[in-house]
Amino acid sequence: MRNSQNFWDKNAGRYDRFMRKDAAAYERLYRLLRPVVRQKTVLELATGTG
Repeated sequence: MRNSQNFWDKNAGRYDRFMRKDAAAYERLYRLLRPVVRQKTVLELATGTG
């Protein structure tokens, strides 16, 4: 578990930059999914660095 935490601690900045670059694609995905999941409980759609 500690190795996994170290990996994400070291790579969180890279991950954030990558996700920001694709923000428009994620916004489109959310728009497409919103009508499908309306009135439902969604545990998780995606994860990030928190």
